[in-house]
Amino acid sequence: MAGRKNTNKEKIEKAKKELETLSAILGEILDDAMTQTEAARKLGITPQEFRHETIGNFTNYVKKKNILTEDDILTYLKDMETPLDRIAKDMFNITDKNKLLIIEIDDPDDFIYVMKETLTEKQFYVMSLRYGFDEEPMTYQKIGERIGTQKEWVRQIINKSLRKLRHPSCSRRLFPNYPKYTKALQTYKTTERIYLTMENEYINASTECKRMLHNIELAKTTPELKEQFEKLFYLEDIPEIPDEWIASFHDLHITSVYDYLSADENKIKEMQDICPGFSVTEMEKILDIKPPITRKEFVCCMRFPLTETEISTRTFNALRRSGINTLGQLTQLTESDLKKVRNLGPKCCEEIKELLEKYNLQLLEK
Repeated sequence: MAGRKNTNKEKIEKAKKELETLSAILGEILDDAMTQTEAARKLGITPQEFRHETIGNFTNYVKKKNILTEDDILTYLKDMETPLDRIAKDMFNITDKNKLLIIEIDDPDDFIYVMKETLTEKQFYVMSLRYGFDEEPMTYQKIGERIGTQKEWVRQIINKSLRKLRHPSCSRRLFPNYPKYTKALQTYKTTERIYLTMENEYINASTECKRMLHNIELAKTTPELKEQFEKLFYLEDIPEIPDEWIASFHDLHITSVYDYLSADENKIKEMQDICPGFSVTEMEKILDIKPPITRKEFVCCMRFPLTETEISTRTFNALRRSGINTLGQLTQLTESDLKKVRNLGPKCCEEIKELLEKYNLQLLEK
């Protein structure tokens, strides 16, 4: 700690000399003993930069020269914190180590007196060791070794002591401006909470916007990708399609899966004429083309009870407890809703998606 204080003092001393030099040069300019060009040369900057610096009160010059950074000032001020300042910071729950708390203590002796009156003898002794009343502040481990206990017990003693001191009846005696501090901290915490809420809303909105833009771009490219993908599959490369069908397709200039799916009814009829053994139903089976479902079939599927499916017992019980008994009720849920169902793990969710796919159904999209 002493080494750090000496380093800080050296930085402050250096900053003082640099600023005195700058002040002296500006004084000579005001006394017409030096031109601005000469001053700029002496400071190691151009005349144009000098003119800009005079407008900005030489803040950029101070920053570039690294005369005194914000961290230097903060560290130097932290070294000036008294044990009572540190207690006050913990009492007001200012946990960020980079924040300072400027308080008014009329009489430090009176502050200590109130602490002794409020705390037990052991609690006051532990607090004095922790915050360094008579020596350097000690860690929980060191305090535990000194008083012969575990560091966790030390932590509990400190926390209990702070709770006692934090009580309004005690805090009003410790701090002459207690109402002002509490009001300021409440305002700060409210502002911080609003800021965090707004930041979360912004992140959520930004994420949703990115997702929508991604989907838009995907929607633009999907038809083209689908066409390119389907063109890769030539009918002659599918072993289940009979050779005589392939030959007839070639005669009609149908060579790929895409060509077949794009063919109109006349082409398919022509195929049936030149190739009597050709079957549209069989072709749809080979290409795994699911036939469109009728309204009656769809209604039956939606009302189909889960008890008559091959769903596992664990998944069925979890859904039943949530009031989900049919396939139709499942289609009203998103994947996110499904994950919220109690005792329904990732494997169960996959099982449900496979079950719905079997009946040409799917979960509700977001």
